[in-house]
This record gives sequence, C-alpha cells and structure tokens, in this order.
Amino acid sequence: MPPIDASPMCDDGGLNVLSYNVWGVFVAPRIKERMQAISERLAAYDVVCLQEQFDAADARVLFGSDANRAAFPHVHRFESSAVGSGLTIASRYPIVSNFFVPFRLGGKIHRVWEGDALANKGISVSRVAVPRSKLGGEPGDATPVEVLVLNGHLIAQYQQYSRIGGYKKERNAGHRLGQAHQLAQLVVSLVGDPRTTPFILCGDFNCGVGSPEIDLVHAYLAHHGLPVAEAFDGAPSYDETCMFNARGAGTYLEFMSMTEDLPVQLDHVLYGTNALAKKDGALCMTERFPCAAAATKELNLSDHYGVAGQLVATSTAAQQSPIARPRSASTLDVKHRDALAFAAGYLKERIAVKQASLRHLTAAAVVVVVAAVTVLPATLAPSRPIVSTIVAVVAGIAAAVLLLLAHLYRRFEIITMRTAAADIDGLLHRGTPCSGVPSA
Repeated sequence: MPPIDASPMCDDGGLNVLSYNVWGVFVAPRIKERMQAISERLAAYDVVCLQEQFDAADARVLFGSDANRAAFPHVHRFESSAVGSGLTIASRYPIVSNFFVPFRLGGKIHRVWEGDALANKGISVSRVAVPRSKLGGEPGDATPVEVLVLNGHLIAQYQQYSRIGGYKKERNAGHRLGQAHQLAQLVVSLVGDPRTTPFILCGDFNCGVGSPEIDLVHAYLAHHGLPVAEAFDGAPSYDETCMFNARGAGTYLEFMSMTEDLPVQLDHVLYGTNALAKKDGALCMTERFPCAAAATKELNLSDHYGVAGQLVATSTAAQQSPIARPRSASTLDVKHRDALAFAAGYLKERIAVKQASLRHLTAAAVVVVVAAVTVLPATLAPSRPIVSTIVAVVAGIAAAVLLLLAHLYRRFEIITMRTAAADIDGLLHRGTPCSGVPSA
C-alpha cells in the first residue's frame, strides 16, 4: 500500500468526533427532511460516526452535497443482516481499514418486532490516518497517526424500570451487559501500545453514565491498562422532546432506583486517556427546524442528541513508562472491582434463569409430541382418523422443531454469557483475562 498523504487536510485545534443516532428506522417521521437538515450540520466535524443509518439513499442525502463531499471524501457504511447494521463512518481523513464485528449476544429472534435481530447490531472498527498536526502536533506536520475508531449500537431497552421493578428485571439487560463486555474485549485485542495507539469508542450504548454496562467498559479497560474517559460529561437541561440524552432532570442512580423514569444520556464518545486528551466536549445536534409540511410545527433532528468530543494527543504519551497489561486485580479501584463483580454476578443470574427455561422448553416439546400422537387425532376428526392423524403429527412435529430451535438458541445464550462471566471472574480472581477459575 502506498504511503498515505494527509497533508492537504492538515490543521491544528484537535480532532472533532461526532457520535449521532440519526433515527433512520423506517417508522420514523419525515426521514428525508430530517436527513437533509442533519447534512447541513455535519461539516463542522472531522470524523462522524452514525447509528440507525440504514438506507443508502439517506446516506446520499447526508453526504452527497458539494460541501459534504469535500468535507468527507471517505464514507463507509457497514452492511449486515437483513436491513444493515445502521453503522456508518465518514471521515475528513483517509480510512486505512474497516471491518464489522456482530454481537455474539444479538437481538432476540423471538422478539423480531423489536428490530435488533433484523439489524444484527455490532461494532464497526476503522483506522483513520489523522495528520499529527490535527492532534496537537507541530503545525504543518502531516505525518499520519492511525486513530482506532470503534462505533457500536447496543441492544435497546424496551421496558421502563419503574414498571418492572428495576434494572435486573429488564429483559435485555443481560444481553446489553454481554455486548459491553465484547466491546471492551475487542478494544483490548486491537490496541497495541496504549501510549501510542489512540482509540475512540463511539455509539448509542442504550445505557447512561454510571450504568452497569458503562462501568463494566471502564473497569475492564482499566484492568488492561487502557483507561477511558467521556468526551462529554456535562448536564444538559431536560427536554421532553428528546428525552434520551437529557441528564439534567436527575441522576442515573435516581433513574435506577425508579423514583421515576428519568431521561439519560444514551450516546457516548469515550477515548483512551493514555494517548488522547480532551480539549472540548459538547452536546450537539439539539436543534429543531421548521417543518415544511406544517408551518406551525417544528421537528427535532432526531430522537437523540449528538455527542461530540475534540481530542488531541497527550504530550507525554511517548515518555510514559511501560503500562502493565493486565494489571493485578488487587490494584484496581474499588468501583472497578465492584463493576466487574456486579457484571459477573448478574450474568450468572441470567444463566440460571435461562437454564430453567431450557427445562421448560424440553417439557413443552415432550407435551406437544405426546398431544400430537394421542390427543389431537381423536379430537380433530374421529370419522377420518388417518387424515386427522397425519395433520396432528405434522403440526406436532412443526411445533417440536420450533421448540427445539428455541432450545438451541437459549443454549447459545447460556454459553455466551457463561464465557463472558468466566472471563470477568478471571480478572477478579487471578488477574488474567483467560481463566475463570478462582485461585486457591
């Protein structure tokens, strides 16, 4: 591959990164109109990571204007499953490589109406060649620095905690926790020297600051010598029309303790603090715009706000002493140990629940087969026993096959959660990422 020349795009001031869920699902209102309004605001950023950007036609609206074609000569959409992952990256600077990793604990196929299974959500990984001057180096220094950019969209929450009795009873919490673990694992596997490998984690995590999922990411990465911080950590005022990202109405703990279902910031830009530092962070893309179809109405750009961070290279990264990877569990902060312990414990609880459901599915399959062979033929059409027997047996076999598939799917969930729990246990008990067996 020829060397990358980023010199025409060099400037200083920090790398501006935007993470934004554009609400491009087919049931969303006035998609084309909103995409046009969003497109007019993108050129202020250097790297744009989008979620719920499912339609190629919408991408042409977002990045097809003369201004945006000039601003973002590098655009990549990550295709996946039936409708696509919804993940898109656009960059002012050359993208060296792209790949996509689907979540092991993906959307639930038996709840297809939630949409997560159709999208086959996951994590996109891109390496962007950013001029050193853009990261705060000497002005005019066009030496490319590869910045690792991950963009993810975790499984959504479809229940209100105040109605179900708390976090642990939310049916997708275990999957989301497993996805957060996979995200952290992926970062550990991709980052070389944490002092010289800048990395950024963007996305709609569907969980707020201080949630078990975000705390797990922080703790897991800290254990491996890869601490991260939030690019945006302000507290915007409450906005009922865009509730997902407004944290000013209360704390996350109040949300978790069910005083009421408070809005929280679901979108995040995290950066590795060994190689990057925050110059600025902002809540953005909060505007409303006039609706052409009704002169007296306004629309939000999306049902999310954007989160942006302006990042520079740390000035002393190269001079830091080697970083232990992984660290000893005894050196972890108490909050990180607690986060790891909660994640492992909750995953084990979910495993126990799913193992019980396996027994129920097995019993149901036996009942269906017995009913198909003995009960249904006698009740369908006694005057035509052969026909009724065939119909009953076929129906019973079909039902049994569906139950068997459900059984296999549940076993896959159990194995995946057990693997994640063992990995996290290994960090707590032996300080290594590969063993879930406690030391003697």
